[in-house]
Formats: sequence, structure tokens, C-alpha cells
Amino acid sequence: NDITNHQDYTCYKNLQYNSVLSAEIKTLKAGSLKIGDGFCADSTGSIYDGATTSQTLTVAECATEAVSRGLPGFEMRDQSGAPTCVLLFEDGDKDFVDFSHFKATRDQGHATGGVHSTRNDITNHQEYTCYKNMQYNTALSAENKALKATLDSVLSRLDALDGGSA
Repeated sequence: NDITNHQDYTCYKNLQYNSVLSAEIKTLKAGSLKIGDGFCADSTGSIYDGATTSQTLTVAECATEAVSRGLPGFEMRDQSGAPTCVLLFEDGDKDFVDFSHFKATRDQGHATGGVHSTRNDITNHQEYTCYKNMQYNTALSAENKALKATLDSVLSRLDALDGGSA
């Protein structure tokens, strides 16, 4: 009542508003789909390597990060009420990740390809919720790995040439 012209407005509450559904819609708009509780897994049941963002992100913001980086998906970790975004990447793709913006990494996964299901048989799985990047392109990921292998080969040859001329 302390705002000018407040008498011109009437406020109504939507009793059917569902904040959880609203968050899921924002996540879908960002290009990701909730798969379920637990660690994300590929079609063979392998889990992904992950990198925890240093800043606090909402589910929709984490989805945007995963999609914009071309990653297979992400997990939201809820540890003691503090949600954390864990971006996922395929086994061997960590060479493409700049870890300067992350506070922790998980390098125990062997997953390849897109997110297929969740794993609930691993310690602390109950703290994680898995989301799939609906726009993930496994062919592009394979192409990136091939380019990385070619680059590594060229750099190795350059190092050998440089070492031979000294």
C-alpha cells in the first residue's frame, strides 16, 4: 500500500501454480529433459565424468550451460540443501574442458554417447538428479575426438622436429 496508485491494482494468487512444474518447463526450454534421480548413465550403464561449477546455478541455468557447451547432460546435486550443477562429459572429453571455472571434477566415468538412464546403486546417488541434453550430437563429439587426436599427432611431430634441431 506504499506505492503510488496502488488502489488501481488488485492482486490475485494462482492456486494451481506449481513451481516444480514451472522449473521443469524452463529446463525443457533450455534443451534438457529430467531423466530421474541418481547418476546419469549411458546405454551400457557407465557413468559420466563431471565438473562441478564454481558458481551456484539453477536447474535451467545448468541446462543452458550443458547445451551451450555441447555436453551430454548434467546432474544437479543437492547436498544439505545446497544445489550444485555438475556438467557431464564423455570419457576422454576432459581434454576439451577448461577447468578454471570449476571447483571440482569427477574423473571416474567411462560413459560414451548420450544420456540413457540413471544409476541408483552408487554411493551418494540419492543426492543427484540426472538431466539429458536433448540436443546432444554424438557425431560431433566423435569428430572432436578425431580432431584432438590429429592435433596431438601434429604437436608431437613438431616437438620431435624441434628437439631434433637443438
